[in-house]
Amino acid sequence: MQAFSLKNKAFPAFVLCMLSYLLAGTVATLMSTYLPVAIPELLGKSVDEAQLGQIGAYLNTAFLVGWMLGGLCLGIVGDKIGRIKTLAFSIFVYGFFTLLTVFVINWETLLFYRFLAGIGVGGVLVFSTVYISEIWPESSRPIALGILAVSFPIGIVLTGEFKYCFCLLAFSLLVGLYSYVFGRSYPYVHP
Repeated sequence: MQAFSLKNKAFPAFVLCMLSYLLAGTVATLMSTYLPVAIPELLGKSVDEAQLGQIGAYLNTAFLVGWMLGGLCLGIVGDKIGRIKTLAFSIFVYGFFTLLTVFVINWETLLFYRFLAGIGVGGVLVFSTVYISEIWPESSRPIALGILAVSFPIGIVLTGEFKYCFCLLAFSLLVGLYSYVFGRSYPYVHP
């Protein structure tokens, strides 16, 4: 068995995967947190609770359907073009389409962007977990996967408290780019 070390090439990959998981948690909850502000602004009028709930249900459903399709479809793509490239693409997709929500002029466009962001989140959750499972030393793999899994709810908690959410999402674009450019140095090996 291979001993864990910070010099191990798996550690930088783990940090990138953990950040992408954390940011995915933020993206997953972002709309729910800011829905009461965003929808009246997009509609140009005040809305009652029932209308806000209906639009919110559509937005969250679109995100979850995208999440499911992202996990399924990007899983197939990743087997063909590689896990690192697909992970980097997934991070970029959820970061890019979440950033685009700033510029929407109606809730239907927001719905489309949330669907696409969901696709990216689905890809990230699949590939981060699989990739770390493959490269992490077996002796501490359960701990690494546990920490990875906990970072998603931490991202959810940070959504409500984080004053600069879109700076965090811009950071996700940088993480995706870094993963793509430098990710080739992380080998696909079974420890």
